[in-house]
Amino acid sequence: KGKGAAKAKPAKKKADLKWKALAAASTADLRKAGLDLAKPVGVALHPVLGGSPEAPTKLALGQEGVAVVLNIKGWSALHETLGHLKRPVLFDSKPLQRGFLAAGLDLMPGVLDINVGGYLVNSTRIPRDLSEAAILMGLTLDLPAPQEDLFEAPDEFLAKQAEGSAMVGVALEARFKEDDLGKLYEDLEGPL
Repeated sequence: KGKGAAKAKPAKKKADLKWKALAAASTADLRKAGLDLAKPVGVALHPVLGGSPEAPTKLALGQEGVAVVLNIKGWSALHETLGHLKRPVLFDSKPLQRGFLAAGLDLMPGVLDINVGGYLVNSTRIPRDLSEAAILMGLTLDLPAPQEDLFEAPDEFLAKQAEGSAMVGVALEARFKEDDLGKLYEDLEGPL
């Protein structure tokens, strides 16, 4: 129990993604756009964080069927926007958390790191990207192919990445509950 690959779930008709660009990111704006901030919300950033100290300039937040895309100006604005979420979900949260620390900000609490969580539910097959993580959770995501134009990711691409992160996050949390791994993630693995 818990260490093998997830069984594929029967296919269900997935709602088409409805996304829009937002100029502001208050709690009210995000709720009005259709996000339930108390549930896991997928996060996609552009440019993808690596070793650069520069903050991302675009942020997408999503859940199944809904996403928003925002322009972000600096680490503080990103931190403030993500602070509206109870459970932000990212494939790899470590670069984000390092960026916050380097900018003199607090770590973001409540983050669900899919990469770390994927290791907990299946330590023999660690996912390399969001698509692999989805497969390990028995999901099939409709993600566009990575963009050749790395300088400006299309908003729809970011929206689909955010939606996919949320869907994998929801499945991962269900698996934590099923395999009694929630406390291990929250107390030990997640904070690392």
